Amino acid sequence: MERVVVRTKSDGSLEHGDFISRVEYLRRLERAKASVSDLKAQADSAKAQADDKHRTWREAMVRQLLNPEQPIAKTVLETDSSNNATACDFSMLATREQLIEAFGRFTGLDASWFTNLKDTPALLAARKVTGQGGRGHIAEPLFCPFTVMQWLADSKRRKGRKLSAEKAWELLEKYFPKVYDTRSVADPRAGD
Repeated sequence: MERVVVRTKSDGSLEHGDFISRVEYLRRLERAKASVSDLKAQADSAKAQADDKHRTWREAMVRQLLNPEQPIAKTVLETDSSNNATACDFSMLATREQLIEAFGRFTGLDASWFTNLKDTPALLAARKVTGQGGRGHIAEPLFCPFTVMQWLADSKRRKGRKLSAEKAWELLEKYFPKVYDTRSVADPRAGD
């Protein structure tokens, strides 16, 4: 009767030795493969879905960056916390740098506010595209400027300097005119 030792080679594959029979080794190997086959299929399916979603998002982002004036023909679907798909129009969103440029001088908003968004739930709620980091594959997170403006104008906000509602709307109109146009009905300065 042939005996087999189960060892691993440097590349992670198994090699045979002389402690268990080859038949027993093959039986155990099949049992191990069968026990994880359902999990492997689920993982492969989830990875394929995530890859498709990321590819669609990346294509829309590149399309928007290359031609920002052209409306997005194919919208990216993001999922919110309740797993509902929502369309994402990149021309209505802003990067961290754009928000700092627009509101930073008046509120003290700087890059440190974006370091840990769990500490600033209002900014976390305003983030519409998560972004992605990594070696050579960096995509900026994108925020809704209107939501950020509302939070900055809130008198209950404790972080940074206070910002009046009138000044907040003025800054929104100056730096994010497309967003302002869609929300201008609520502008308290409109009656002036």
